[in-house]
Amino acid sequence: MMTINIVNKNCWQNSQQFLNINQKNNILVLVFAFFMYACSPKNEYQLHTIRVNNGWGYTIKLGGKTIIKQTIIPVISEEKSFVSEKDALKLGTLVVDKLNHDLSPTVTKKDIILLAIKI
Repeated sequence: MMTINIVNKNCWQNSQQFLNINQKNNILVLVFAFFMYACSPKNEYQLHTIRVNNGWGYTIKLGGKTIIKQTIIPVISEEKSFVSEKDALKLGTLVVDKLNHDLSPTVTKKDIILLAIKI
């Protein structure tokens, strides 16, 4: 004698099984989305050169707000602007790099010499 078990699932049982599978997938998708959001940069620093009376300067913005405006070459005894836009970009890039690595954005005389910024 042979016995066969036949299980008739009603609509509710079928939908519960479907929802359990989808819940697991939804949780995986949500976890993945959370990690993608957490790993993506929230705000990026934006470096812009600005033309000033006697040369060039730069600004650094974060989230649309200016956080640094440098119109003169720092750490020198005179109040001189950057001779070229390229020099302003070099120093501004160094400052942005320091900010991206959670370092103080201060600049030293050595930095200016190493970047070959004209004084």
